[in-house]
Amino acid sequence: MSQQERNMLLSMIEEEPIITNKETNGKVVALKNKAWDGLESKYNGMNVGLKRSKKQLQKAWERMKTKSKQQQHGLHRREEKKTGANSYSCGTYIQEAVTIEVNPDDPEPVNLSEGLSTATLTTMVTPGLSRDTPLSVHKKQSASNRKRYRKIHKIRRSLYDDDNYISQDKIRNLTEEDAEMRLKLVAHRQTLIDLQKKQAEVRLQEAIEKLEEARQSKKFNVEILKEKLKEVKITRQIAEAKAAEMGLPIYI
Repeated sequence: MSQQERNMLLSMIEEEPIITNKETNGKVVALKNKAWDGLESKYNGMNVGLKRSKKQLQKAWERMKTKSKQQQHGLHRREEKKTGANSYSCGTYIQEAVTIEVNPDDPEPVNLSEGLSTATLTTMVTPGLSRDTPLSVHKKQSASNRKRYRKIHKIRRSLYDDDNYISQDKIRNLTEEDAEMRLKLVAHRQTLIDLQKKQAEVRLQEAIEKLEEARQSKKFNVEILKEKLKEVKITRQIAEAKAAEMGLPIYI
């Protein structure tokens, strides 16, 4: 895939935010597949060159993501080498003055080298409050935020439990269906075995009958040979008697 095609694919993916969604539930997966189908038709409609399938576009997108991660990792490593990161020993400590803007409405910066008070720390983690606000207000605001976060966590947990329960119910139904299918398979297998036994018995009976017919036929042929042998002996005796009457020699 050329660079122009990759750029066009990237611009189309940016218009479909569902494709970059990292959730893996069934609803998101279905929406992703639908988005990829639409993107495939749109891409092939705009691309006058080689047509690309959905799988080819997905593979190209995965390769672009992998290459981007590798480039970011390499850039990070190069920055570490330039700045000398992780080059100090554990016992070395460099003290620097760090300036943080606590609140956009408060123009006074906070210098960490001078130390931080409890009120200042509360202000830093609580947006919308300044250092002039009393500490009691900070504490109330922090407690309110904690309650709100706990409530959100409970809601998320309940949703997760519902999804988990639904998944377990689906698994249970699948297990029951699998058990029924196995019972049907065992019954079908037993029926097949019985049918094979009956066929084997019929074939054995046919073989016995054919063998008996062969024996009877062989016995009949032996009787015929005996009768013919008797006829030959009688004919020879008659011939010998006539030869004796005529005084002719008898050859054995």
